[in-house]
Amino acid sequence: TWSTAKVHNDYTVTDGLNRYSVPFDLIGETVDIRTTRDTVEVFFRGGRVASHMRLKKAQNDAVMVPGHMPEAHRRYLSYNKDAFLSWAETAGPSVSKVVRQFLVQIATFCGQQGRISRTVRAILSGQFKGTAGLGYPGPANQY
Repeated sequence: TWSTAKVHNDYTVTDGLNRYSVPFDLIGETVDIRTTRDTVEVFFRGGRVASHMRLKKAQNDAVMVPGHMPEAHRRYLSYNKDAFLSWAETAGPSVSKVVRQFLVQIATFCGQQGRISRTVRAILSGQFKGTAGLGYPGPANQY
């Protein structure tokens, strides 16, 4: 089945069930999408720019190809529980204790590592109302 869509600000298109990444420089562009039972292919000006295995069940997070992301976004891929804990230990015992508790509570609430990373990053950077942020630089900036 063929369709046409505008690429979203998160550089994704949808098959109606899930979101799939395309190169970020296509944000705002109109693309052609070919969906089959097993694949989602995206074309721009006649050339194929993305191809994904089509998921059968809906999922919250988009199917992302790191090569489709701007360089600044790729560094977030390395954020995980161990990176947060390692940073927290360098920030002091109180920060380490808070981060460990956040990870436990968020894991219980969300049950998904991707959501854990986004939520903890938001808390540590002060994006949640009422939080001052703890200056988490991220793994890419630690070295």
